[in-house]
Amino acid sequence: MFKTKEALEQLVESELREERAWEIYAGLSASPAQVPDEVISREPARFVNIEEKFYLLAVIDFEKVNLFLDETRYLQIAAAVPGQRADEANPDTLESQSFMEQTGMMETVEGTEISTFGFDIKFVIDMTGSMEPYIDRTKKAIAKVAAMLSQKNMDAKVRYGLIGYRDDVKKVPAMRFTVKNFTENLVDENVFQQVIATASDAPGSGDYQEEVFAGVKEALTSPWNENTIRFIILVGDASSHEVGHPQNTSGLNASEVRELANANKVSIISIHLTDPAAGRDHALAQRQFSELASNPGIDSPAY
Repeated sequence: MFKTKEALEQLVESELREERAWEIYAGLSASPAQVPDEVISREPARFVNIEEKFYLLAVIDFEKVNLFLDETRYLQIAAAVPGQRADEANPDTLESQSFMEQTGMMETVEGTEISTFGFDIKFVIDMTGSMEPYIDRTKKAIAKVAAMLSQKNMDAKVRYGLIGYRDDVKKVPAMRFTVKNFTENLVDENVFQQVIATASDAPGSGDYQEEVFAGVKEALTSPWNENTIRFIILVGDASSHEVGHPQNTSGLNASEVRELANANKVSIISIHLTDPAAGRDHALAQRQFSELASNPGIDSPAY
C-alpha cells in the first residue's frame, strides 16, 4: 500500500512493474526490512479471520483507469482496528516493528501446520441453455483460475469442486438433472481440468428462473476437507425459484441459504451474468445473488 497515488501510478504504469514489485516484496521480507519511502503498509502473509480479529479496510475513494486491456481502479483506503490508534508522529504501519513481525508470519490455524492447511473452492454453475453463450468462456475462465492458483499455491493445498444446476427435472425432464455434483470428493487442479472440460449445458427450461438455491445448497452440504478456508463461486444468468414456487426443490430462500453458508463457514462469491433478453429477471437475480454473497464481517456483498 502506497502513501500517494502518484507513487502507485509510477509502479503500475512502469514497463518494469513486475520486477519492481518483486523488489519491494523482497525488501519487506528481508531482515531487517528494507521499506521504500513510498510504501506505507502491506497485507499480512497469513489469513486473518475477520470474525475472530475484526478490522475495517474501507474504500474511501477510487478512480477508474483503463490498463491492461481491462477496467482497473486505484483505491484510496483506510485501515482501522477497534481500540487502536495510529502513532500520529509515525502513522506508517511499517514503522512498527511488531506490525512487521506479525504481517510476515505465515498462516497457522489453531495449531495446524501450514503443510496441512488449504483452500476448498467449489464452483456452482448454471448449466442450462440460456448459459450457452457464456458456458464455454466460463469453463475456460475457471480452468485458468485453477491453473493460476496451482502455480501460486506454495505449501497450501487447493482442492476444487464443481456443481451444476438446472431446473426441476420432474417438471422439465429434458433437463436430465436438477443438481449434479461432478466432484463428490474435492479434486486437485489436474483432475478438475478434466472434469470442467466434460461438463455440458442443456436445453432451456421454458421459464427463465433456475434452481440456484438447490445448487448452492448441494455445494454447502457436500463434503469439505478439514482445516481449510472454504469458498463457493456461483456463476449464473438467472434468478432462483423462490419458496412456494412449484419448481423450488430446496425449500429454502436466499437468506436461509446464506445462514447455511454461515453455519458451514463458507464464503460465497456471486457472478451474475446479465442477459439483455431477460431484463425482467435482473432485479430479482441481483437481490438473490447479493444476499448469497453477503459474507459475515464484510461491508458489501462479494457480488
